[in-house]
Amino acid sequence: DSAAAAVVTEKAMEPVNIMVYGGLQVRPAVGIGFGGFFQQPQSYFVRDSLIRSSNRDAVTPYLNSFIHFYAQSRRETSLGGSIGVGVPLSGNDNAGLLDAVSFFVGPSLVLGRNQSVVLSLSLMGGKVNRLSEGLTTGDYFEGPTELLKTESVYRLGYALGISFNLGRF
Repeated sequence: DSAAAAVVTEKAMEPVNIMVYGGLQVRPAVGIGFGGFFQQPQSYFVRDSLIRSSNRDAVTPYLNSFIHFYAQSRRETSLGGSIGVGVPLSGNDNAGLLDAVSFFVGPSLVLGRNQSVVLSLSLMGGKVNRLSEGLTTGDYFEGPTELLKTESVYRLGYALGISFNLGRF
């Protein structure tokens, strides 16, 4: 019988790597960015018994930590989103670290086949100092600048940054 004559033999094969694309990628990242507020922060002082103000820096550098999420693809670039926090790399009116933290959320562009570099454009929220107790610039004030009452309030702004993916969750 020809059916009884067939012999099955086992042959070992080398493993084959197959690249699979797709699915949602979520990766932590660190980077640097530059952000500014929609209303430029002010410094307040007293001169000739009047409250005066001057513009602070329009743009501030930030050290950022992000979570990036995007669809993995074979292309060199992918669109995604980012959420993160950042600390300014310049002075912030003797503010404590928690008052200096800003928050970021927005779209991102993931670059390269390894998807390791990410450009982010973000809506930023952070604290700035404003005059309090009904005081405004131009008001009469008897006393030194150190006695001016200010409060720390959240304001919105914008940021542009570059970050580097650290790995996978």
